[in-house]
Amino acid sequence: MCLLANVTFKYCGAGIVLMKSTIRINDISVSHGEHTHDFAQILFGERGNVICELEHGAFKLKQSNALFLPSDCQHLYTGKDTESRLIVVDIPLNDPTLNSICLSAGLDLKQLINEQALFNNISDFSRGVLTSVAQQGSNWNYHHEFVKQQTAILLLTDFLKNQIDESILRENCRLIKKEQIDQIIDRRLTAPPTGEELAKILNMSVSTMIAKFNQNLGMPPNKYIMKRRMEWAKYYIEICHFSLSRVTYELGFSNQPSFTRAFNRYYGFSPKQMKKTSIVN
Repeated sequence: MCLLANVTFKYCGAGIVLMKSTIRINDISVSHGEHTHDFAQILFGERGNVICELEHGAFKLKQSNALFLPSDCQHLYTGKDTESRLIVVDIPLNDPTLNSICLSAGLDLKQLINEQALFNNISDFSRGVLTSVAQQGSNWNYHHEFVKQQTAILLLTDFLKNQIDESILRENCRLIKKEQIDQIIDRRLTAPPTGEELAKILNMSVSTMIAKFNQNLGMPPNKYIMKRRMEWAKYYIEICHFSLSRVTYELGFSNQPSFTRAFNRYYGFSPKQMKKTSIVN
């Protein structure tokens, strides 16, 4: 018995189109005929023994693993007993929330969920989420649609994290994005990355990184890192009213004189002058 309460559908001619990602509990009696979907799925083993057969092989689903199926992938289930059960995540291409998340991360959702089937172990994090779903049994299917959508997206991104990381790295190799570089620097303000460390994070050679920084940000990496640190120095002094010794520490300078020299070179006046002006204002 497959319970599909509170799932949003759009009727399109004679067919039904899933509009939002969702997660549901699916009881597998003995067999489920061969079929396809125009949306992707992740199948998690929850109870009993379920075999999912594809054109190129069969996979035994247990609580420790899962099978990702791209859209239009032919498959059928075989339950080894009447107590067999799956937890199924459905992922449509037109999910607006998932598309927004992918857009903000620079990911192509269509490419991400239309690649080949993937069978893999799941993380302890996902196992904990699935345990919570399983404990609620069939009542889970009557949860609010928003909760199910967010849970489905959470499990999808965790299961496909390696593919997502690779996709982001491919994008990095093509283009340096200001927002992305700012986030990397901001996470390490107290210990700014060296050129070699930054190149490793971006998965590219130092020479390629320098060329892409000059092309996309108008300056080499070391100057951009210093620019970002000086922007934070201004914020810490003018807005947060931090002491200069604290600003020195927060921005990873070895001592206050070295911070003052860097500040003078960048702004043309001392941090003490900026601090006095901020106090007056």
